[in-house]
Amino acid sequence: MDADKTCIAVFQGPATDLAVQMTDTPDPVVAGSEVTYRVRVSNLGSRAATGITLMDTLPAGVTNVKCTDCTTCKFTGPAVLSCPIKDLAPGDGDRLDLARDSDAGKHDPE
Repeated sequence: MDADKTCIAVFQGPATDLAVQMTDTPDPVVAGSEVTYRVRVSNLGSRAATGITLMDTLPAGVTNVKCTDCTTCKFTGPAVLSCPIKDLAPGDGDRLDLARDSDAGKHDPE
């Protein structure tokens, strides 16, 4: 996965334990091709998590970003994609697929 990828989940409400997992396809990424990031947010806590927003900081120069499983994502800064996540009961999770063109000059060996 890109070393410069950052993805976090923020939420409102009582403290809970959220986990964010991101995988990329294909792996390894071929320079100049489309790469899809599957992002899963899971509630590992004992309380419901509400008001969750997934924030994904994209590398500089990223273009042609598509979110295949969400209609409410928006850019909140020049390189920050913000996506609301459904409320999560304990043990529940939600998934987003984000696709973008990989940098033509970079190769991801992982």
